[in-house]
Amino acid sequence: MRKCIVKKFIPLSLLFATLQANALGDLYIGTIEEKNGQVILKRCDLVMNQYTLRDKKGNSEAPVKQMLTMLKSTKGIIYGEVTGEYEEKNGKNFLIVDFIEHIQKNKNCHLLDLL
Repeated sequence: MRKCIVKKFIPLSLLFATLQANALGDLYIGTIEEKNGQVILKRCDLVMNQYTLRDKKGNSEAPVKQMLTMLKSTKGIIYGEVTGEYEEKNGKNFLIVDFIEHIQKNKNCHLLDLL
């Protein structure tokens, strides 16, 4: 009897975890810079894909706006981990941002820059 109860609850917990993860978006890791008043993430992959960051509507924390303020007063490389949803408009890459975490100054994750 005990095995049946456990088997019924495991799929429910996995479903909840999946729904929660999907609600937050995907994780994008890279360096963050300001270009022409916009916040840009250069992803830590071989081709260094670039994404313009935008705050998610209704997000009162406005992490992109906060990051722009930080970038204007900071010199050097800024590393961050962005959680958000990908969006493509007119051939340009955007991330609609839930939050930005693990921000570190002078950390570079681009392999080609380290060679």
